[in-house]
Amino acid sequence: GLWGVVNLYRASRIVTGGIFGAVFTPRTGPVVVVDQVAADPLPVSAAADVVEIQVAHGAVLLKLLGSLLLYAAAWWMLGRDNVFISAMFAAGTVFLLYLNGRMLVGRGPGLVITSSGISIRQGLGLVSNLAWSEATTVEIKSTPLYSCLVIGMRNADRLIDNASGYRQWTLRSNLQRFGSPFLVSTSALKCDRNQLFQTVAAYRSRYGTI
Repeated sequence: GLWGVVNLYRASRIVTGGIFGAVFTPRTGPVVVVDQVAADPLPVSAAADVVEIQVAHGAVLLKLLGSLLLYAAAWWMLGRDNVFISAMFAAGTVFLLYLNGRMLVGRGPGLVITSSGISIRQGLGLVSNLAWSEATTVEIKSTPLYSCLVIGMRNADRLIDNASGYRQWTLRSNLQRFGSPFLVSTSALKCDRNQLFQTVAAYRSRYGTI
């Protein structure tokens, strides 16, 4: 009867909620320090105390290709005969191409670490610059689908309040999901994520406000 349908719906919500939570909820991952990582730190410029990390264009393209294939498979199974669903998938594809295109287009390194702070190239993150005096924590947060470097910020709410539109919504979403609006995908950078964590944490400890 009706209660059976309601109970089935509730059970399905619990199951799907558990699956989505396991796949999409970021969790702080353990940082493994291996001998090679400890002996081979990220290269520092001889001219200044600067670390520059390039964008991993191949990894970004490979991830984009995989996402497009999943989109195409989902569209073929769910919406190829439905104009509305096809339009939604088309809009999603365009948005996906836009986001990844911003990562690929541009000049210079993807991430720059200096004595004054850390900078992300436009397209890789919504917060471009962060002074060490504004950084509170450094973490690697992961799901089965992705891994991010997350740096806690002082006055994050003020930054979000000064933004508007889609940027404000995304910054607030990042704060709720990751604990900070400052994050960058580690797979988009040409470096080992554990090396990246150790280097950023060392700079924050050296130059930040404890």
